[in-house]
Amino acid sequence: MEQLHLVGSTPDLKGLIFSTQRGSTSGEFWVSVDDQLLHQMERIAADRRRGGAPKPSKASKPASPSRLTPREMQARLRVGQTLSEVAEEAGVDEEWVARFAGPILAEQAQVVTRALAAIPTRPKLGASRFPLGPSVARNLADRGIVPPQDVLASAWSAYQVGDGRWGVRFSYVSGGRTLAADWDYDAHSGEVTARGRMATDLGFVGPDSRRPAVRPPDGGHDDGGAEPAEPTEHVDQLRLLPTSKTAATAG
Repeated sequence: MEQLHLVGSTPDLKGLIFSTQRGSTSGEFWVSVDDQLLHQMERIAADRRRGGAPKPSKASKPASPSRLTPREMQARLRVGQTLSEVAEEAGVDEEWVARFAGPILAEQAQVVTRALAAIPTRPKLGASRFPLGPSVARNLADRGIVPPQDVLASAWSAYQVGDGRWGVRFSYVSGGRTLAADWDYDAHSGEVTARGRMATDLGFVGPDSRRPAVRPPDGGHDDGGAEPAEPTEHVDQLRLLPTSKTAATAG
């Protein structure tokens, strides 16, 4: 079998050009870049990251060919569908879908980071005293809710709603009810806009607002050592919720 060497791609990025000569700047072989080729390349890259090709097993292969291409699976994950939802639609197991989820999860995490650093505004009140993330943390503290930073971070998620436009969600469970607040985030302008009353209340801190004294996560006292305020709302847990599901919101 003769070995071919990659020269480059076609101008329209729909094919790869190969030559029998290493280092050649032109080639006589052309291969179409279709979904099947992309699928195989993504699979090889994933196997290499794990340290080599895995031994064949039922767990590493779908029971039947996927009904969705890797790009189609990634597109569904990007808009907020869960691994289980995509796996069910594709007719494969979640492990198979997870092979292609890494870039999407990284993209969503980056959107959350940028959105939490954006400054919300309100009509007649102007800009919030703090960016979105610190504003939500401060308003939770006003309610007597001071979760550890890792738990607080896990309650945020992002899902794409259009070109450069994302939905950012903060969700938690309180008193057996699932509560969620959503904001629109424009990746081009960096603007973040609340959707509904809960997002408006949680994501904004007025310029003259003062919070009750609360105990920080490290066990110390805030506001000059004043005693922490009693919690005004019981929170069972903060948790990341599937963004494709409808969550209850505070009225």
